[in-house]
Amino acid sequence: KALECLKHWITHNAEYAHLAMDETITDAASAPTSELDQVQSLLKSALALDATTTSPDIQEALGVVYNVSRDYDAAVECFRTALQQRPSDYTLHNKLGATLANSNQSTDALHSYQRALELRPKYARAWLNMAISHS
Repeated sequence: KALECLKHWITHNAEYAHLAMDETITDAASAPTSELDQVQSLLKSALALDATTTSPDIQEALGVVYNVSRDYDAAVECFRTALQQRPSDYTLHNKLGATLANSNQSTDALHSYQRALELRPKYARAWLNMAISHS
């Protein structure tokens, strides 16, 4: 379901909708085989549109895709790249924390949750994730 939502996000985004059309035109033999591959390919194509910027929205979406596929190192890198441009985004800090926790880096995860809570003290999801990391 997460991948389906991300695919809808990119295909309904005015900046990137044409990428989905481009993918449907490609040769079937070279087309990505799974939904995960399709979404990942779309997001990487979106990043390639402007090599001079690291779109935090695309980086965040890629981070989610990598997290779903359990490529936690790549997900962490994407979330950190997005945070360089949006350092006050408490949801990104929480996603980074959750990804670090998923990769058995609970101490680092706690720092990310703490930062999310500094930015948004009543953010329940970060409180819950922090509790899980402490257990």
